[in-house]
Amino acid sequence: MRKALALAVASIGLLCFSGCSAEQTGPARTADGSPTFRGPWSAAFAEAWSNSNNQLQRRILSDEEISERENQELQDRFVSCMARLGAAVTWDTDGGFHIASHDDADRSSETTESVTRCESETTGPISPLFYQVRSNPDNRDIYELIASCLVSKKLVESTYSARDYQSDFESDTFPFSPTDEAFKKCNVDPLGLNPQAPR
Repeated sequence: MRKALALAVASIGLLCFSGCSAEQTGPARTADGSPTFRGPWSAAFAEAWSNSNNQLQRRILSDEEISERENQELQDRFVSCMARLGAAVTWDTDGGFHIASHDDADRSSETTESVTRCESETTGPISPLFYQVRSNPDNRDIYELIASCLVSKKLVESTYSARDYQSDFESDTFPFSPTDEAFKKCNVDPLGLNPQAPR
């Protein structure tokens, strides 16, 4: 009985040791100290990591996942940063934002500088990447996804392809109105994964 109990305790200890060691080491690192990203969006995460010198941004990127809470935290910081510089920010559900100056003055160059500064300190590349991953988690061909969505919304014929959409996009000659709500929906949420996206 004692021998069996001792073996069981030893086994638990080994499991805990291997599990705890994995937790402590964290994600694998490359020679330059950056995480080794392996998922469908690995190239985008690696680029975002490389282009950021912000420790909070890098911490969020390091596990190759951006939660809604993390994205919201950065967006709130961006709003606060812009407020300190005299501008009010309103976020859209698809990641876009609108800016209004508190004094209603036309200061476009100052606003651009403020946005650049505040983005580098807060959202950086993370917020755009959050929405890209959420709308296309497997990183499939975006032209293919949007073309398929347009067909399902009956904005185009069933033969409309990814190549057709890419051609129309590049020449800005769509066979429908670019202001159509269904088109906007397909652009921001082609797979219908964002419950807050326009319907």
